[in-house]
Amino acid sequence: MKRCVITGVVSAAVSAVLVCVLFAAAENYDEKYNANYLEAFYGSEVYGELDIPCKIGDLKEILPVLELAEEAFSHIGGDERFGKLGRYCVREDAVSEKHTLGFITAALDGESGYMWVMYSQSCFDENGETLSGAGSVTSRWELKKINGVWTVTDIWEHP
Repeated sequence: MKRCVITGVVSAAVSAVLVCVLFAAAENYDEKYNANYLEAFYGSEVYGELDIPCKIGDLKEILPVLELAEEAFSHIGGDERFGKLGRYCVREDAVSEKHTLGFITAALDGESGYMWVMYSQSCFDENGETLSGAGSVTSRWELKKINGVWTVTDIWEHP
């Protein structure tokens, strides 16, 4: 009887280790798949921008762009003041939204530049039902300095 219990415990331990290994492999696969997917979509040169750290001076310059983006993500209905960022405004039939907006990196060169962000967003109706959503979207924003203000002039992300 003891031998069966010990064998069962060893079997359970081996199964637990196997499950952990499979989850780790799946997580690594997801990260590798996502990296390969992004590189295939953006191309090697543009995708390589993700590895370039943002300079503190550039971050200070683009902070108003991030603040405007935060406002756009929370705004219900369209608004021209957001320009290209207006695509992130909440649809008009929604009553609430939930989003995250994460900064990845940016680089500015004179009057132009780019920034990378990752976002997720969900919009809800009056019953709390999800109307639309997007999860963990990596997005590249082209920037130009227009009348002294950094402005998003193009947004590049998988449709």
